[in-house]
Amino acid sequence: MSTAPHLRRVKTWDEGGRGLLPVAQLTRRRGSLHRHEGKRVWAELGLLDEE
Repeated sequence: MSTAPHLRRVKTWDEGGRGLLPVAQLTRRRGSLHRHEGKRVWAELGLLDEE
């Protein structure tokens, strides 16, 4: 798939699309890079003592 991941509303019977919501809630930043060899998805976590 060549599109960037995005948050979407899923239905009960959908088999996919649930992973980005918890990632968005638990990380400081996230994104994706598209290269000729494929897509790379990344996320940054905050440290516990950071506000």
